[in-house]
Amino acid sequence: MGNLFRFVEPLILLELHNHPGASGYDILQRLDGHTLTGTTIDKAAVYRTLAVLERNGMTETEWTESVRGAGRKAYKLTGKGSEHLAEWVDLLEGLAGGLREFVRDARSAK
Repeated sequence: MGNLFRFVEPLILLELHNHPGASGYDILQRLDGHTLTGTTIDKAAVYRTLAVLERNGMTETEWTESVRGAGRKAYKLTGKGSEHLAEWVDLLEGLAGGLREFVRDARSAK
């Protein structure tokens, strides 16, 4: 699963699931303010994560021409990428349950 605290990856996977063909810029715009940890998403981390996902066969890319400015790289999830998103969902669901239990126990310990 990689570094558990690198929560940028599941956000990108979900974004590509919901918006196939999105560019890195599109992803950054949609993720602005939508983090799992309440922190700002580092732009460089998004592009690094996209490169890792592509290298690991979880995304496919193609260059698209732009009517103005440079072309852009469009990303789509592969079957492997969809499976990895499902792994993240299971992992985060378990983590959320564990965190809820921890908070409940910690509050009752007052």
